[in-house]
Amino acid sequence: MLLPCDAWAAPYLNLHNFSFDLATNISKFSVSEIFTVLVMDTNQVYTFNKLPRKRLTPSGAVPNHWHFSVCHVPISPPGDVLFLLNPAARFVHVAGRLPSASDTETSKLRVVILAMSLLMAFNRDMGNAPQTEMPPTGRPWSWATNDAQLAGAVGEALSSMGVEGPLVHVQVSGVEENGIADEEWRNFLRTLEQTVARHKN
Repeated sequence: MLLPCDAWAAPYLNLHNFSFDLATNISKFSVSEIFTVLVMDTNQVYTFNKLPRKRLTPSGAVPNHWHFSVCHVPISPPGDVLFLLNPAARFVHVAGRLPSASDTETSKLRVVILAMSLLMAFNRDMGNAPQTEMPPTGRPWSWATNDAQLAGAVGEALSSMGVEGPLVHVQVSGVEENGIADEEWRNFLRTLEQTVARHKN
């Protein structure tokens, strides 16, 4: 399942601000100020820790396992985003943009924003409307990423924030899962490019 990409295309078309809450007006604050705010945002962590956590997704058809990675959108203005995927269901969720990692301090900020945006994605049930018949997704049973260094850094950030249980351990995804993620990212990016082109015409 692919979320409607008109919402993602909007920032490139200046229709509305798609930036998620923590990244809005990020340039107005110092890195240390934003880092402090993110780490102290215990409400997101509390909400996440209280979500139900089951081995299968609410449909009962596929494992409640999620893949995430940092992907680059080349469309102007270019930037990196969080790409979140249930590999078995081919369900895609995208959030962004992430700040660039130009030095050590901004790299730390980027990891914290990435970790917090993961929590926010599940807290908000991937943006699904509350009136939908399907029960909320809840917390993942497990999650993985395609980069061992990123897995360790995000795991440390989650632990520092107060995330409870085994989800502070981020797995490193295998070849098959990475292949599915790459395929679905290409599909998403192609649809995004088509949407932007359609709006320009």
